[in-house]
Order: sequence, then C-alpha cells, then structure tokens
Amino acid sequence: MANDRAALVENNENAVPVIRSLKVLVVDSDSTTLAITSELLRSHGYTVITAGGGSEAIAIVRSKPSEVELILIDARLPDMDCLKLLKKIKRMSNFPVVVISSENNDNHMVRCLARGAQLYLVRPITSDEVKYLWQYSFVRKRSAAALAGQGQGGNGTDDGDQMENDSSDGGQSDNEDGKRKAIAKQKKDDNTKVAPKKQKLFWNHDLQQRFLAAVWLLGLDGNR
Repeated sequence: MANDRAALVENNENAVPVIRSLKVLVVDSDSTTLAITSELLRSHGYTVITAGGGSEAIAIVRSKPSEVELILIDARLPDMDCLKLLKKIKRMSNFPVVVISSENNDNHMVRCLARGAQLYLVRPITSDEVKYLWQYSFVRKRSAAALAGQGQGGNGTDDGDQMENDSSDGGQSDNEDGKRKAIAKQKKDDNTKVAPKKQKLFWNHDLQQRFLAAVWLLGLDGNR
C-alpha cells in the first residue's frame, strides 16, 4: 500500500493522480490501432507491452506475469474469441482487463463484464478514459493487501486490549449520546423544510461506464 502511494504522482496540467510506469499489456491484431493505443497510453506515463493476438497475450501472461499489471484487449481478435480469451486470462491471473470495441454493442458488453472484464470502452477511446485506467490496478492491489492483512490476524490488537480500551471510553459515552441526539433532532427539523426541486438527470454512455466501474469497485469491497 505504501509503495502504491509512493507511486502516485501529480499531473500538473490537469491535477489528476496517475501511477507512474503502470505496466499495460495491449492486445490487438491491427498494427495501426495497436500503435495508436500504445502511444496514447505512453503519453499518460504507462509502460506498454504489446501482443498481436490472444495466443501471444496468454503466453506473455503465463511467462512474464511480473511485467503485466493491466490488460487491454480488442473485442475482435482473429485467432481467439474475446470471451474465450477473458476466461483464459481470469483462470491464470487476477489482472484487471479492459475490452476495447469498435461497436457499441450492449449485449456484447454485458457478456464481457460477466466474464470478468472490468471495463468496456468503445472506439475512439479518449484521453480521459485512458488517464484513469490506473485505478483498476490500484484497487486490485489494495484489495489484495487487505485480504493478506486479514490472513495475518488483522491489525494485531487482541481482545484484552480491546476490552480495556472500551472500558476506558465508558466515561465519554453519555456525552456522546447527548451529542448524537442533538444532531438527530437538528436533522429532523431540517428535513421538515421544503427541499429544492432536483435537477433532471440524463443518462449517457459516460455515466454508464462510471456506473459499471463503481459496481465493480463495490464488488471488491464486499469480498474483503
């Protein structure tokens, strides 16, 4: 976790945190789109590894797992079905996978997400979409560290220490209860006031992608 924090740097232009040299495996059979995607990733500080097809991608994940932290795969690979590739990758590793498609196909998107993809992007992908890809790797590492900590016995505080701490705090409980009741009463009074009319929300593709990403992050938190 400390290493992840140390890796965060500030993008002076947009004041957005990024992870320096995040290792991204890009899988695409089209040399032109492969070059464009790779250059876009490098412009945001990512380290790029490329594969021309599904078989090559599997070989890299199997033989060089330390050189991969996130995987971008094209939805239409000639040598392997995208869903089959997703299944194979998830069996071998827990790297976050992002699918990039030239078609805005909701059915295919849902199937990819069900097979383990963390995100489904439609070309042309934007600089902002690429800029935030580091979050998926960061959350995966944080979740793995949390699970490892639980396996080692949590935070190391035994029950006796916890009981002693609880008893020492007993003298403050009455004051805390009084404060909570006062706050609750104030909230109740505020709720009786007429709330301003809410602005209508319009659903679009960007919101859909944000929603899917949030669902995935909540799933990680729930598995801790």
